[in-house]
Amino acid sequence: GAIWTGQRSAGFEVNDLGFQQGGERLDAGFRIGYQEITPGPLFQSYRISLFTFNNWRHEALDDVFSFGSWRRAWKRSVISTSANFTFRNYWELQVQGRLSPTVQSDNLTRGGPIMTDPGTTTASAELTTDRRRAANLSLDVESSWGRAGNSSTSVSAELGLRPSPGVLASVGPRMQWQFDTQQYVARIGTPAYEPTFGSRYLFGDLERRTFSLETRLNVTFSPRLTLQLFAQPLLSTGDYVGYKQLRRPRSFDFDVFDQGTATVVAGTVRCTGGRICPSDGRQHVDVTGDGVADFSFAEQDFRIRSLRGNAVLRWEYRPGSALFLVWQQRRSYRDTDASRFDLAGEFGGLWSEPADNTLMLKVSYWFGL
Repeated sequence: GAIWTGQRSAGFEVNDLGFQQGGERLDAGFRIGYQEITPGPLFQSYRISLFTFNNWRHEALDDVFSFGSWRRAWKRSVISTSANFTFRNYWELQVQGRLSPTVQSDNLTRGGPIMTDPGTTTASAELTTDRRRAANLSLDVESSWGRAGNSSTSVSAELGLRPSPGVLASVGPRMQWQFDTQQYVARIGTPAYEPTFGSRYLFGDLERRTFSLETRLNVTFSPRLTLQLFAQPLLSTGDYVGYKQLRRPRSFDFDVFDQGTATVVAGTVRCTGGRICPSDGRQHVDVTGDGVADFSFAEQDFRIRSLRGNAVLRWEYRPGSALFLVWQQRRSYRDTDASRFDLAGEFGGLWSEPADNTLMLKVSYWFGL
């Protein structure tokens, strides 16, 4: 087991050097696990673990002995338990449960006011056949559901092949269905909205479907010459079925915009039958209720197809010195038609997209000083 605590000070900033996902925080957590390595009648071995961590903003220290102070500053938390079993035939089963309690997030509004992030519960299971065999198969199912109506389900598989000691190939399809009730859309400054400090923070209810296929091939010709190939086509659609505005900080309270019909009169967009209406690739919003759109933002629906692939040839031409020849290709396409999710058609269209190719050569030499 282990227990830890730490701090990232409020002035720590490294975005000039790289990418920093989160700023200041107080951190604490623990983990405990048990592993049985003596074979029994059912299991070759197994291990069980419990893990948790919590993050707070430094405002918790304003009143260090107050539970309310720590509760308001609670920005992230995870409680996770997992169990891994290796059966006597060397099949493996892994099950996991994860709980994320409701916290006050400073990330959901992308730099805006603090907002309530409702908790989620996640459960997953993965079954893998004997990895020692020339062929093995892994099946994984994961599902999560949130207190605000969020949900996600994914199903994936991976087939691994080792026809010879120097060749390893794998292919892994994955399908995911998501419904997100707190997808950030935009920040609008006009007209002003004082409860959230002058700006309006817009969110959407997003239905998303994603399919990916991760493919790898590793070939070892000799200890000094290897080839690695990787390709991942990805297809995804996102349909925004509703839009809304955060009413006040430290809440999950929204002003939901009813869908209406757009009409254009003398260059002015009017929404009839609702307070939001699409026109010319934009969503127009009437927040005052007088029928005239007060602001607009770009249509958020999307359909994406992309391909990432690379090949790396490594040759160690002398001990400690190596040559790398790398080829990388990228293809991508995006539009706002979220109604289509035709796997066969999208795969065919993917190869017709223009390719961005990169060829690199890296040579290293060890002087042995």
